[in-house]
Amino acid sequence: MDIIVKKMESSEEIRDKAYVHWKAWHEAYPGLVSPEYLDKLTLERCEEIAHRWPVGVLVAKDGERVIGFAGFGDRGEDAPGTGEIFALYVLSEYYGTGAAQLLMQACLEQLKQYPEVCLWVLKENKRAVRFYEKCGFRTDGTEMTSAVIAAAEIRMWRKTVAMPFETVIETAKVYIEELFASNAGGHDAAHTLRVYQNAMALANSLPACDRTVVALAALLHDADDHKLFDTKDNANARTFLEGQGVPRETADRICEAVNSVSFSQNRGRRPRTLEGQIVQDADRLDAIGAVGIARTFAYGGEHGRSLEESVAHFHEKLLLLKDEMNSEAAKRIAEHRHAFMEEFLREYAGETQGESK
Repeated sequence: MDIIVKKMESSEEIRDKAYVHWKAWHEAYPGLVSPEYLDKLTLERCEEIAHRWPVGVLVAKDGERVIGFAGFGDRGEDAPGTGEIFALYVLSEYYGTGAAQLLMQACLEQLKQYPEVCLWVLKENKRAVRFYEKCGFRTDGTEMTSAVIAAAEIRMWRKTVAMPFETVIETAKVYIEELFASNAGGHDAAHTLRVYQNAMALANSLPACDRTVVALAALLHDADDHKLFDTKDNANARTFLEGQGVPRETADRICEAVNSVSFSQNRGRRPRTLEGQIVQDADRLDAIGAVGIARTFAYGGEHGRSLEESVAHFHEKLLLLKDEMNSEAAKRIAEHRHAFMEEFLREYAGETQGESK
């Protein structure tokens, strides 16, 4: 299963979004809303809605199949300057797959210019309420009963990062420069900035990701590396994030992504979150190719390793990374860098074994 999220564009996606709308309501809402309303919510009615409002809709797809959707936009006159998620549904067979989380993240990315985002949810839809709370939304006590569906709805809000995104990122770069000022063995500030650049480039091909989480996880991915610092529970990263006013829920997601990066601690394990997958790929891309070769010998020299001991590291780790990339974009880049390392090793073997061209 490889679920992606994208903007709804084709006529097929509009048609399939209508089916998900109809199916999701009839799966999730019996007993929660008026049965008369459900009877009137036919597939034809959902198709009419889908064609009337095609803008501001994201679809989640498993292959070519639309399995969920979300609608977003400006709240309007009653709350100017506020973003709103108007709808978010996935088919019941995709509950627990992360599809809803991907849709939520993509909506928040589209609404990132708003200081606050709100949504309305059925008061008795406990599953949905728990999901939104997990995503950082909180109720504000506002409740209304819709005569149309004969059910009560509650309003929930979520604040964005307290400081402007760009300010937090630039502050993080300065923090990293200071943290790694004395390191020249491959885990320096330059490495972190390359991982950040890799991660943001990969994020461009994966619009469902939370770019705030990707950016800060990439910049802080070595801030508590066990090889460099004797800290617990991401202490350096959390102290920095708290100082920037980053909400605890966002900090938790950043640290989860950070903790999924290490090769030695996550061997063969695919990160649970899309952001973790992106940052893991970004870090591993910086371990291979020309830069990876340079870093290997820089680290080896700093730790007293011989050339042969450093070369052994290629076979123990670096040549394995190509096949452990998560995204298609990272796999394409890794193919080229892997081939470069293989050519280097052939040349090295020839020169050290006395062969000449």
